[in-house]
Amino acid sequence: MHPTHTQASQEWFGDTLGVEFMHWHSENFSIPERAVRLLSNEHCHNQAFASGKHLGMQFHLEMTEAMVQQWSEQQEELTRWQHLPSVQNREQLLHRHTSRVAAINRVADHVYGRWIQGLAH
Repeated sequence: MHPTHTQASQEWFGDTLGVEFMHWHSENFSIPERAVRLLSNEHCHNQAFASGKHLGMQFHLEMTEAMVQQWSEQQEELTRWQHLPSVQNREQLLHRHTSRVAAINRVADHVYGRWIQGLAH
């Protein structure tokens, strides 16, 4: 994941360098007019955006180890999308999943904290 608007990305997500976010989709979207793109990657140009105090994301911050395990068991879905370069197989999903989920959860804490601060304004 690459920050695309450094200041706003940092405010919303903190340090995301090296964090491997989880995706379970094959869709993309366009960001609203006047919104600021915050995160992007080589497979999905619009991963996150902000529009005023609103935040849109195309990845999962709510991941748990149990969710990763559950996703890894959905062989039909994994097989259906395996032709896409962004799709991981079962072994790849489970590789280091404990540390990956912990890193995602740290970013989630930051995002939710930032969102709560915005409620006061």
